[in-house]
Amino acid sequence: MRKILLLTVMFMVTSIWSEKIEANICLTDFQEILANDSITKIKEMRLKAANHCLECGTTACKLKKWDASNKTNQIITDNYTLKKFNNKCLKQKVLAIDTEFIRDNTYYPILSLVQIAGEDFAAAIDPLSDIDMKPIWELLTNENILKVFHSGRQDIEIFLNLTGEIPKPIYDTQIAAMFCGLGDQVGYEKLVDRFLGISINKENQFTNWLQRP
Repeated sequence: MRKILLLTVMFMVTSIWSEKIEANICLTDFQEILANDSITKIKEMRLKAANHCLECGTTACKLKKWDASNKTNQIITDNYTLKKFNNKCLKQKVLAIDTEFIRDNTYYPILSLVQIAGEDFAAAIDPLSDIDMKPIWELLTNENILKVFHSGRQDIEIFLNLTGEIPKPIYDTQIAAMFCGLGDQVGYEKLVDRFLGISINKENQFTNWLQRP
């Protein structure tokens, strides 16, 4: 488990900065950990990762700039559109995934929306419409694509309950942030604000996601 979390940290650090950090952090140190399971080396890497975060600040020039206007966004409620979207997803190396659900009166949450984003596109998929979600379930277990969640425990629970399988491989930005010294349960909006200087509107967080027009 410790090795998996370290790999998560490495992915977070190298994906945030457009310039790669020192090779000895990314390769030599990490290989030594895998070979020797060194606790001392783990602590050293955590300190280096935290120092990079502190040196960078919130909007330093090394940060990648994200432009929402360059993304293609869509709402998917039919199988044809879902198939086309899924084909685009299969060409990606990394996908960001989030869900919306209701758990007010049921033991298991009711999945109400699945949001998936690639490098330059994103979609909100309506599982309550007359749509076959099988392509998405298969996408979640495609081992060639890394699935990125933030605090993904409940998302993963939903997928496990519906499909009997856990998405793989997965990467959790909240766990990575913890190892970078940013707090135990830092929120997604705080990470976005810290590293990109973008304020996220969370007013719809407690919307009734089962409601449809």
